[in-house]
Amino acid sequence: MSIVYYLLGNIDKPIGLTEITRLVYLLTLNMPSSRMEKRTADVHAPNFTTLVDSHLKALKWKKSELIMAMSTEPLAGASFSAVQLSRWANGQRGVSRATAVRTALAFALEYDKRRATQPNLDPRPGLDNLDWMLQEFLNAAGYPGNLRTLPRDTIWNRILDEKVVRVAFTPIAPWSVEGQTGPVGPSIEVAIRVTMLLGFRIDWRKCSWAELPSLVREREVDIVAPILMASPARLRDYRFSKPVGKRTFRLKLMASKSLFAPNKEPSFETVRRKYQLGYVVGEIGEIACSLLPATGPELQRHSDIEAALNWLRESKQETPRILASEEMTCERLAEHPLVSFAPPEEWAKIAFGISFGAHPDEQKLVDAIDYCLPLLEEMLPAEFKPLNNSTTREST
Repeated sequence: MSIVYYLLGNIDKPIGLTEITRLVYLLTLNMPSSRMEKRTADVHAPNFTTLVDSHLKALKWKKSELIMAMSTEPLAGASFSAVQLSRWANGQRGVSRATAVRTALAFALEYDKRRATQPNLDPRPGLDNLDWMLQEFLNAAGYPGNLRTLPRDTIWNRILDEKVVRVAFTPIAPWSVEGQTGPVGPSIEVAIRVTMLLGFRIDWRKCSWAELPSLVREREVDIVAPILMASPARLRDYRFSKPVGKRTFRLKLMASKSLFAPNKEPSFETVRRKYQLGYVVGEIGEIACSLLPATGPELQRHSDIEAALNWLRESKQETPRILASEEMTCERLAEHPLVSFAPPEEWAKIAFGISFGAHPDEQKLVDAIDYCLPLLEEMLPAEFKPLNNSTTREST
């Protein structure tokens, strides 16, 4: 929970920025303090100035403007000047805890102020994530925090030390399936090649779809093999790599062949007036369902593709049942009595590539993966390469 929300939840009257600053500062006073910690802060001071410079660059904010903000209420009180910045950069002076806290708050306020005019800013820094920013600045200044939030790129730094990447996968044919000696499949092959290029070893971690977000969030795994479509709803759980290869994966529908007249091509128009729409959690079909109006069809949620197929195969269907899924899945599994067909026009442009997924704070790890992907372009498995008849498929 954000510190700001915690504080606001325990105060009956309105609270201003001055009160926020003072309450946050008081909260950090219970951190351990000693002469040894002071010497540690001296050593870490250059890290603090590097962090300050990175945020200044992101905001296109001048040092003189930051210094002015730090001398104005509610931030005034901490020692912050051009001379101090120079001393910190050279390791001649440690950064006080109060300065670290107030600097984090100064940047949080400025990010919120500038977001309207700089839409490409990193969406995380700001008052809504003040607890994370506090931890980042306190760690950079050399103070062991008492918050559970870890600094950015924690996993990347651990990988550099241990040379091992914990790669999560879930069995989903044909992308990643269990073999005799470990997982196999096109997504597994890409993960192996990227890890080899980076000079690391792989520690495979098998898990279910439902477990993936929490394992990534709690840093129990380092990355998810490229089995993920970078859908909008997943941005809160993952930082995605660039798509692997140039192929895009589109939506297709599946239903029982008995719904359609003999000797006629299956068509969505046949069942448009009334139908049940099923989808598998985490797949492209779920995205399509989220775009439906409130007056749309009854939705049926499934935990995996096998459950969805069993639902489609049930003989007694008072209302026609349709499954929305990824085109390759539909074409591969649409065997008698099932048949696949094109979605309605309003869903025709729903398409995604497949990406690696990492913790939202792991920018360096994702940057490293993105650097490797172009090197693999010519040796990617066929599943990641554009289909020769993609133009035809898109028009159907």
